[in-house]
Amino acid sequence: MTTATRKLFPTLGLAICMFFAAQVAKADNYVFSINNFGQVGNLGTVTTTLSGNNILVTVSTSPNYVIHGAGVGFNTLPGFTGITIDTINPASIFSADLSAHNFDGFGSFADSVASNQSTAQARASNTNAVSFLVHTTTAGGFTNANQINDFAVQIAPLDANNPNTGFARSTLDVGVNPTGTVPEPASMLLLGSGLIGAAASIRRRRAKK
Repeated sequence: MTTATRKLFPTLGLAICMFFAAQVAKADNYVFSINNFGQVGNLGTVTTTLSGNNILVTVSTSPNYVIHGAGVGFNTLPGFTGITIDTINPASIFSADLSAHNFDGFGSFADSVASNQSTAQARASNTNAVSFLVHTTTAGGFTNANQINDFAVQIAPLDANNPNTGFARSTLDVGVNPTGTVPEPASMLLLGSGLIGAAASIRRRRAKK
């Protein structure tokens, strides 16, 4: 083992440690794979992303489905209190509802962003997505995107000739990746920067010889 290689280890070690520390900032993916109105396949997706000490939730339906009525309900992990919701988009259609509601067939969800649209209105505007930021007053805030991991949605086919409407519930999107974890671009950039720095350090040492 050369002297340059031995000197490289501490630099690489630091880069790797920084990379794994950055994994706290990550996204988790879920799909609406269970529904109570006989539809086949996944009806939409949910992505949760840690944003500081808050969690950004992004919900999208599959093509030809819309969100209406009760909107999107969610539960946080036990121990998190003082939940608030803001930065709702589109705010003209959805609003925060910080009270428990029953999403038919899937039980009670503690908080939600409710839609002010009927089924017909949601179909007319093709309302198929919503995003919002979730906060907690618990000390330290959220520290992981998967601290919200239970979602339900009131959903309907876009086609008005299809009378089936109902509710769907999320499951972890193991088809995308078994852990549900997607490293943030910043994490990958951090690792890349560390490795580039390590390579530059080797070149400088060799140039001095």
